[in-house]
Amino acid sequence: GYGTVMPRGSVPAALFLIGACMAGASEASNGSEGAEPLAEAGERLLEAMFDAPRAVFEADRDAADVEVLRWVARHFMHPDTSTPAGRRHMARMGEVNTFASGHLAELVTEEMVSLSAWDRQDVAGSARGGEVEVRVSDRVVMELGVGGGAAFVDVAATCQRLGWRALGVDVSAASISATHKALEAAETGSAAYSLLLCDVSEGLWALPDASVDVIYHLNCWYFWNDLPSALRELHRVLKPGGVILAGSKVEGIASVFGPRLPEVSDMFRNMIQGDYTGALTANGFMNSEEQVQKAAAEGSKNSRSSVVGYTLTRSIKKGNGAGM
Repeated sequence: GYGTVMPRGSVPAALFLIGACMAGASEASNGSEGAEPLAEAGERLLEAMFDAPRAVFEADRDAADVEVLRWVARHFMHPDTSTPAGRRHMARMGEVNTFASGHLAELVTEEMVSLSAWDRQDVAGSARGGEVEVRVSDRVVMELGVGGGAAFVDVAATCQRLGWRALGVDVSAASISATHKALEAAETGSAAYSLLLCDVSEGLWALPDASVDVIYHLNCWYFWNDLPSALRELHRVLKPGGVILAGSKVEGIASVFGPRLPEVSDMFRNMIQGDYTGALTANGFMNSEEQVQKAAAEGSKNSRSSVVGYTLTRSIKKGNGAGM
């Protein structure tokens, strides 16, 4: 099972996770040396983004040094959770994405429940019509870019109930560490999940072909170094008929940096929604897309509009689906 994935030679996944968490703390510590003024300026700008009126934040952003902007952009992908401010920022980013991550987790759960119902029907039919309780051990759901673990904790709980396995992947050691802590706080059984530190663009080398049933990610594909390569890898590990659910908030990220987006564009490598769906089609997926929105909370002082939401893309790997 995925509890014994050995991503580096013969090192068990559990030890790899511990090493990832320690590496994250070490990287954060080393990165902060000699960079206090830059970090302080970046933290102030992040605080303004979350708490200040929109006009105040925009004025601060437009006046900021380019290195401060790049510090903020880096922390979108590699949050520093070694400091109280860094942990607070990760929590606040989770709050900003509460609706999108919660809604996406609900959709993932629906996919899982549907497949589990298929399994029960199949087993019941082979047992001469008798109702058979079955726990499916080879069903796997994977999240790319677990962040602070908001959606992953919910999905892992569903895995415990249905007998699935949840695999969380992130390129950030700090995010892996934060998700691990969130799972422990939720008292999620370790048999229900594994965490993997890697870059999908460079390959999910720990996973065999056609081994995953459902993949989901939120605010993730903008950072992939090689979009076509990443999607080819997802196509490889996904079972025929398997589903990818992706939540995207490209316009929201663009609005954070506004006219200064070109100064950090090399850090957000993919910022056109059509490029993502086009690459999916080119790599063997059938896609549907919709806008998911709800009314913004009243009194939200830095809301950019009267609604909050995201773009949902549902992609199916071509091939025989059904029970997969």
